[in-house]
Amino acid sequence: MDTPCPQTMSSGGLLPQPGRSSWGRWWLRASLWIAHLGLLVSAVILTPEGYHEKLGYYTGTVLLLGTVLLWALLYSARTKGLVALFCGLTLAQAGFAALFVFQFRAEDRVLKGIMVEAVQHQKEAETEIASFRLGRLFEMLTSGNEFHPEELPGLLERARTASSRVREIQVKEKEWIVRAENGLAAVSKQAAANFRRGVESSRPNAERASALTKDYFAAIESLAEFLIGRQRQYRFTDSGPVFTREQDAERYNQMLARLETMEEQLNSFREKQQELLKTAPDAGVR
Repeated sequence: MDTPCPQTMSSGGLLPQPGRSSWGRWWLRASLWIAHLGLLVSAVILTPEGYHEKLGYYTGTVLLLGTVLLWALLYSARTKGLVALFCGLTLAQAGFAALFVFQFRAEDRVLKGIMVEAVQHQKEAETEIASFRLGRLFEMLTSGNEFHPEELPGLLERARTASSRVREIQVKEKEWIVRAENGLAAVSKQAAANFRRGVESSRPNAERASALTKDYFAAIESLAEFLIGRQRQYRFTDSGPVFTREQDAERYNQMLARLETMEEQLNSFREKQQELLKTAPDAGVR
């Protein structure tokens, strides 16, 4: 009688020979390797710009060393158990990296919102201050322009209103900083702490700019009051006002020179503030 083929018969048909498990096929391991590599690449791609160094700091050991060990495990995997172990460890590694990636994305989203608001607030403040048209005073005093003394009381009132409005804007700015820090703290305590350090480091310059702005409007008030109070003691020519008293002419020149100096300093502060707002997402708050 013929003997059966070297396979075991069963009621359902033929059973594979022992040791010929389909779990060790090369195409299966290659597919799992590609899937694992795809997860690693996705983690890098999904990480926001500027956060890759932080991702490496927090997850570098797990990703690099873990990947080497996982690939070694996959290379030797020939059974269902080893393949399942590889899949489980891969998901654990991907989940660990995802915790930081999505944390960074949430933090980056809040930071970008803060910077957009900061730029918007700055533009709104500059637009509001410009609406007082205090530059009209300098236009009238410039050589060759026509002088209108009847406008001086209105300019004085606008200067006083601008000074008051600047103080209100500064109070609202402090309140906004607190809200921004609290919003950032809800996402990342560390990012909120970095934000606070950035605010504190820029505080001296901000305070100098604030004091300079107040002095600038106060100087405009003083100049307008000076010109109103001495309307009968000067006449306006193509080269500017000519005072009957030398001490008044000297004081006028000093006040005008001081205003020009403060205006240059304010312009310099504005330029620095704009540069700071451009670089803050990459350097200041992280």
